[in-house]
Amino acid sequence: MGETAGARLFVEVRGVLRREGGYGHLGAYPRDFHVTEVIEARPGREGDCAPGPP
Repeated sequence: MGETAGARLFVEVRGVLRREGGYGHLGAYPRDFHVTEVIEARPGREGDCAPGPP
């Protein structure tokens, strides 16, 4: 994939959500997510982020 400013992507990943704490620059973020597997990555399409079944 080439670099495109403002490109919309759909990415599905698996990973580990770490417990609450201070993450990122100056501990500004309460959670950290570590990606362990990329399941799918492609250009985004209309409706990609529609709610799924409960």
